[in-house]
Amino acid sequence: MGYNYAVFGFAPYSSFWREMRKIATLELLSNRRLEMLKHVRASEVDIGIRELYNSWANNSSSPVAVELKQWLEDLTLNVVVRMVAGKRYFGSAAASDDGEARRCQKAINQFFRLIGIFVVSDALPFLGWLDLQGHERAMKNTAKELDAILEGWLDEHRQRRVSAGIKDEGEQDFIDVMLSLKEGGQLSNFQYDANTIIKSTCLVS
Repeated sequence: MGYNYAVFGFAPYSSFWREMRKIATLELLSNRRLEMLKHVRASEVDIGIRELYNSWANNSSSPVAVELKQWLEDLTLNVVVRMVAGKRYFGSAAASDDGEARRCQKAINQFFRLIGIFVVSDALPFLGWLDLQGHERAMKNTAKELDAILEGWLDEHRQRRVSAGIKDEGEQDFIDVMLSLKEGGQLSNFQYDANTIIKSTCLVS
């Protein structure tokens, strides 16, 4: 699931780890970059609250039941995916159907559940081949699902850059920034290919 330690948060200390940490600190998670993306967080909260209000108004101003946990999950995923890939998954202005959105949400939830779960073979390696709890199979399936989603985001960005050019700096999401670094040759001197580095960095951004 971690692209063979290409996710720098899980990578062993090395020149690759140092360079990716520097890129993340200076290009992706710097105060300047987060300030430029502040409007994303603000607009998503505003849209989410406005949609709740519209639900109430459309119900003749009668009480409306809201599953708050699901609403917060959807809001959080919208904020994260807009910052990483520049698209909305939930709400009236969503860029995709609900099926794709739930698929992405499920894969991300599975990823974070599986990286924190206790696996028997971690303590008793000789039992690894048995996959007694089915975690290895679940990890492989989740890795395949996440890779398909991330590859789709990458393809969308490549096509958009060809047809519409590169966005202004203030409008760039994390994938735009990483593609610019790739084009500048800053992702070429590692043991992983640039696409793998971009996809793995999206998982921890």
